[in-house]
Amino acid sequence: MTSEKKNLFYRLLDSVEYVGNKLPHPATLFALLALVVILSGLLEILQLTAKHHGTGEEIRTVCLLSGDGLRRVVSTIATGVVSSLVIAAFVRKK
Repeated sequence: MTSEKKNLFYRLLDSVEYVGNKLPHPATLFALLALVVILSGLLEILQLTAKHHGTGEEIRTVCLLSGDGLRRVVSTIATGVVSSLVIAAFVRKK
């Protein structure tokens, strides 16, 4: 068996496959997302709040299906994905 050095493209594909294999089944991810969306709506109806320990300001729940909730998801998803990829790069074991 010869050991050939993989080019950058194949190493990138191997990394994507490795991370993809660590994820749960897509149906599980969809069910969890649906649960989070339903809970966000329910908790907003109940007007659940929390207090930030550092600043003392009140934090309100936001329904993810409302206009504000959708704006929040769309505006913060890139930050969440990038930070997750950075964490995955540091945690990855070969």
